[in-house]
Amino acid sequence: MRASLERRAVMLAAPRLAGNVAALERHLLAMRRAAVEGDIDGQALHGVAFHRAIVHACGNPVLIRHWDWLGVEAWTRLSLRWLRTELHNNAEDHEEITEGLLRGDPHLGRLMELHVMDYAHESRTA
Repeated sequence: MRASLERRAVMLAAPRLAGNVAALERHLLAMRRAAVEGDIDGQALHGVAFHRAIVHACGNPVLIRHWDWLGVEAWTRLSLRWLRTELHNNAEDHEEITEGLLRGDPHLGRLMELHVMDYAHESRTA
């Protein structure tokens, strides 16, 4: 569900953001800093804020409401603690999405979907 919502959200958000990814870059910087410090909570906080910024930029109140109901914060904290323990990799994955937004990648929706689904895949193999 989350992957589908975020795939649609990033495609709707891309033209609305028009390459203005300053907020996403601030979260990326904070995620990199948290990775260096081994701060899982900081990674989770800024990772969720990164995704929330994209979802809210889509401008679709129904999509936003459904995404908010998913409880992304709890899942992100758990996955960073137990599944995705390399915090540097987590920050790098978010860079790809930011770069896709900057270059107007036509496959951005699929990139986001794969990013989210990667966590689900790791949860099945853990």
